Amino acid sequence: ERLRPLVAASGRSRPWEAEAPSLSAGVASLRPGGSIEALFAEADRALYLAKAAGRDRVVQLPAAVG
Repeated sequence: ERLRPLVAASGRSRPWEAEAPSLSAGVASLRPGGSIEALFAEADRALYLAKAAGRDRVVQLPAAVG
């Protein structure tokens, strides 16, 4: 969440862009015994949920175990 305002405040990176930059992110946590593969799969799923919800979103999923 703290990165989103910083990205927006950075302004347009290219003069022809109409909108300020935004940040969508997917966040997941790894429980002890969980696999890295499950962590990345959950983070990827969270990112797609954030993008589907609209621009400039952060979606956090519960800890991955599998």
